Amino acid sequence: MSRIFKICTTLVLSLVLTGCFHFSEDIWIESDASGRIKFDLAISEKLVGSLESMSQYAKDNAENKATELKSPINLETVKQQLETNSYIRKVKAQEYSDAGFRHYLVDVRVKDFHELPKIEEIVTSSFDGNNSKVDDKKPLATFSFTGTNPKNITFEQNLRINDVADKTKTEPSNKATDAVMGVFFNMLFAEEYNYITLHAAHIDDANGLINDEETIVKWSIPFNKLFSPNVLKAEFSYR
Repeated sequence: MSRIFKICTTLVLSLVLTGCFHFSEDIWIESDASGRIKFDLAISEKLVGSLESMSQYAKDNAENKATELKSPINLETVKQQLETNSYIRKVKAQEYSDAGFRHYLVDVRVKDFHELPKIEEIVTSSFDGNNSKVDDKKPLATFSFTGTNPKNITFEQNLRINDVADKTKTEPSNKATDAVMGVFFNMLFAEEYNYITLHAAHIDDANGLINDEETIVKWSIPFNKLFSPNVLKAEFSYR
């Protein structure tokens, strides 16, 4: 049995048996036009253990360091990359365990909320194991803000797994492979969700769920729906 087959088999079995992870992205727009974004990736401790075992196996059997598996989540790398930017006020990166899940949390405050998409680019790049600087020609950010009037700002986010992959891949797309991955996602991740929440002084309109106070809008997107386009929109004011 080849090494790669052993690794893939372990990963698939881990996903089938545990199948537990959640991702949330919270965005705050403050009255002084500053902003905050918090990413929280929660993975089942059992799955983390399996991935760590895979990484150790690869390390023990690698002929050289270049063939070793690297952890896709390096919070220290994320923190270091973020802290080099002058528009950032504060960075918090924390790994902790709670109720059977390993949480990887990144919490960033910026001077101007229009810079928040850049934070997503850095975090996405680092989480993917790419330690190089973000390429402006291939932005990884999935959301944007338009408008300068504090009473009329538009938030739009486009969520689709293939959109991010298309910006980072170096090999041509394989439709058959994409179809198989889509079926896999539908089986394994139908009950797992990607949560996006926007906080502002007033949410005027949105295609998500707005709270009674009209200060928060939340979208809950099943992971198995991320192979199709998901466009999140909101009109808000921050003063």
